[in-house]
Amino acid sequence: LEVQNKLDGVQKSITTGQEVLFKTLTDASVLAEGCHRGVRNSYEQLLEDVKSLANVAQVINQTAENVSDMKIHVGDGVNEIILNIENSARLQMKDFNTTINKMFDDVAFTILESQNGGLINLSTNIKHELSQFMKQIGNTSMHQGTSRDLQEQTDIIESRSEQIIGLIGKLEENFNKQQE
Repeated sequence: LEVQNKLDGVQKSITTGQEVLFKTLTDASVLAEGCHRGVRNSYEQLLEDVKSLANVAQVINQTAENVSDMKIHVGDGVNEIILNIENSARLQMKDFNTTINKMFDDVAFTILESQNGGLINLSTNIKHELSQFMKQIGNTSMHQGTSRDLQEQTDIIESRSEQIIGLIGKLEENFNKQQE
């Protein structure tokens, strides 16, 4: 009986141990399954994040290409604008030269026409023509960006002004001779 009691005790201990072991294995299985599910969910989330990053990289690359294309188009536009400005400046300088030549011709004609008129009228007309001429120079110089062309025009103006002053001197001499 004692052996039977010991065997019953051992069997009871084994049964209790098996139940505890079964419960522990069941709990471990549930934990492992939860862990597996968590790892799988984390993997799927990571995969989605990687796909999103790949999409972002693609958008960044496309944006960089678009910026590069835009830079080329802007550069072409700037070059075209510069070319148009240069052409416009050339045309304006041509018009400016024509206007200046006409003004000097008008001044010379006025001087010759006014020779018989009197020195006061001549001086008034010359002042008026020179004033108009200087206004034209002022207006034109505001529109011109090339100082070299303006310097050439200034040199021409100075030369013509010296010629006009010489003509005025001769006219004064003629006028004074006529007055005597």
